[in-house]
Amino acid sequence: MSPARAGTGHGATETPYGLLHHRYTLDDEGTVTDAALVPPASQNHDAIEEDVRRYGKRALRPATPPTKSPQR
Repeated sequence: MSPARAGTGHGATETPYGLLHHRYTLDDEGTVTDAALVPPASQNHDAIEEDVRRYGKRALRPATPPTKSPQR
């Protein structure tokens, strides 16, 4: 194994739901001093929130009362 070296590395990994972005910072001893993960759901958060808002308005709308049949 190579000796530890301070630095920052990053990458992206394909997951079933999209790309997982990740970044890690190590010190001279090889200890992770910072890490950031950006999962696919957070990348799509705005779109998901808008979908839920639209669906919620439609699902919570008052039901239309049934129309009465003409009486004979």
